[in-house]
Amino acid sequence: MSDFLTQASEIQSELTSLRQAIHQEPEIGLDLPKTQAKIIAALDGLGLEITTGKSLTSVTAVLRGAKSDKTVLLRADMDALPVTELANLPFKNRFASS
Repeated sequence: MSDFLTQASEIQSELTSLRQAIHQEPEIGLDLPKTQAKIIAALDGLGLEITTGKSLTSVTAVLRGAKSDKTVLLRADMDALPVTELANLPFKNRFASS
């Protein structure tokens, strides 16, 4: 477990930057080309089978292991809610200026 925590700690700042970049440039609904591009770029080079949606901007990434008897599915929504953010942070969403 400590190896996993060490590896997670090593990529923490990269993941935080990705989350903040997505948060700063929110997209609403099913048309999310900027968010999709950020996700695909972040997954690049990880050896995943990446496919994108045909009628909406989804991303599916498949990791194949040595054993095929177990499956794990992780799902996340990528669209934003149109809210005015009151926090004054460097990665504040851009709905505030719309």
